Amino acid sequence: MEQDFSQARNLAEANPEKLQQLVELWWSEAGKYNVLPLDDRLGERMRDSGRPDPLKTSNTFTFYGGVRGIPGGRRSKLERTFASNHC
Repeated sequence: MEQDFSQARNLAEANPEKLQQLVELWWSEAGKYNVLPLDDRLGERMRDSGRPDPLKTSNTFTFYGGVRGIPGGRRSKLERTFASNHC
């Protein structure tokens, strides 16, 4: 970092043997700690989690002090629920 603080120098290209060693080590550790298979479908897995959705089963919500925000997708459903019940 002291000599290449911006990390602009391609160390992998300059040290292909070290790169191969690190790649093999990475895969070995990934198998050892049971993180395979790699899965980047976080959005899909969260949507299909099978958890109950309180917005589908209730139209009464209680908010307590300290709430800093409601995620955008949830907020619009809450706004529609509130508007249809109170306007």
